[in-house]
Amino acid sequence: MYGRVVLGNWRNVLLFFNCTLGYGLYFNVDILSALQKDLQGTDTGSCENITSNVTCCLDCVGLGPDRYNQLYAAYAWMTAATVIPGGYFVDRAGIRVSSILSTSVAWLGTALFASAVTGHIRGTSAMFPLMFCSRLLLGAGTGTALIVQDRVLGMWFANNLAVVFSINVVALRLGNVSNFLLTANIANWIGLPGALWVGAALCGTTTLSAVFLSLLDYYGKKNSDKELTSISEKAEEAVTLCRQMKNVRLLPRSYWLLCVTVVCYYSAYLPVVSNGSKYIQDRYGYSKTSSAYYVGAVYDVSIIIPAFLGLLLKRFRCTGILLSCSAILTVPVYMLLSFCPRIHPLVLTIYLGVTYTTYAVCVWPCFAMLVSPDTFGTAVGIAIFIQSGGVGMTNLAVGKIMGATESVDTVELLSNYRTVFWVLFALSITSAVFSIATNMADNQQDNVLNPFLRKDTVTISINNENAPLLQPPKIEPKYEPS
Repeated sequence: MYGRVVLGNWRNVLLFFNCTLGYGLYFNVDILSALQKDLQGTDTGSCENITSNVTCCLDCVGLGPDRYNQLYAAYAWMTAATVIPGGYFVDRAGIRVSSILSTSVAWLGTALFASAVTGHIRGTSAMFPLMFCSRLLLGAGTGTALIVQDRVLGMWFANNLAVVFSINVVALRLGNVSNFLLTANIANWIGLPGALWVGAALCGTTTLSAVFLSLLDYYGKKNSDKELTSISEKAEEAVTLCRQMKNVRLLPRSYWLLCVTVVCYYSAYLPVVSNGSKYIQDRYGYSKTSSAYYVGAVYDVSIIIPAFLGLLLKRFRCTGILLSCSAILTVPVYMLLSFCPRIHPLVLTIYLGVTYTTYAVCVWPCFAMLVSPDTFGTAVGIAIFIQSGGVGMTNLAVGKIMGATESVDTVELLSNYRTVFWVLFALSITSAVFSIATNMADNQQDNVLNPFLRKDTVTISINNENAPLLQPPKIEPKYEPS
């Protein structure tokens, strides 16, 4: 009994380090957006004797909109390229090796990015290629590290997946929120290179978390009983089976429709986050710190409402319908951002945060509902691959529309932004249409996404809700008939 209590206590610590593993990574994913003005703008060298059409920028590196968006595309494409082989590597190498290696790769990427704007490299022909390669490394490390996180939760918290996954999502979003709240201010205090080195240092903490996570995983396996070890071995076999591509042909039509709505929704939403800071500065005239606060509001909301949405879905069992509602309600925000400057940007970003959070809470559980357990890993891997590839293409298109250099003509600049928002608006409409089509297809497949519409509904309780949150899985003995 004492051994089980100790193991349970160590599970709490393990969950803490698993959460901090993602915090530093997600702090750096959107660090470019918080520093967009400094990265895109041209270094004026001095605030004296500049025209009224040029914004003073003492620390800018002059990437321009096109190359800036290429950095986001590089991250998205590398995430897409590594999600399936990364999952295979995690299955084969195990939690300990893959967690340390993936976070080290991401850490190296952030350090190289900071190095590119520091010292003699800044302003040279080597600066942008080094930035590009660093984002590739960050994408490769982050994608694999997130798979590690999911595997840790699935292995050590099998009886409380809904709770621990919610805790983990909050930790990831805290990384986003911290970035938008702090990075622009840090850049004002110690300059652009200093802000990037602070981000790299935070990313370095993820490697330390991975080391502690590995030690705890070793301790847990060493001290767990034979039955728990047997469960872990079976879980590993199941994960390996899930990643086999031979069952792709068995995926239902509603799954493929859901993939389309996912790629269109995220391809419209994420470019707003990556380019929103500069847009708010150009459109509304706010400072880069205020603009970062307003863009970061989309993630502030995602810390608050997921728990309420979870209770709502548990009560009404209408995941598919709520998914479509959130996709439809997201559509107007792109036109409001483009054509309604009298609406405060904070109102629009909070609105977008609410619809996005609702969509995200609904869409990923839909995959678990639509596919069988033996194809779940493959199904989600394909969905993330398609999503990341589409986001990268959209970022690349946004960069081409905005141009290689920033326009000093306000009319031309806002016209380019309007073209971008029309593209995002079209993607959002497509997402909404296909979300409705997903529900229609699901309606022909026994309303898996909306169980409350079934005529004969049987509720099956899987977990004991009165059990402690982070206890070891309870092993129920099996009795074979004599």
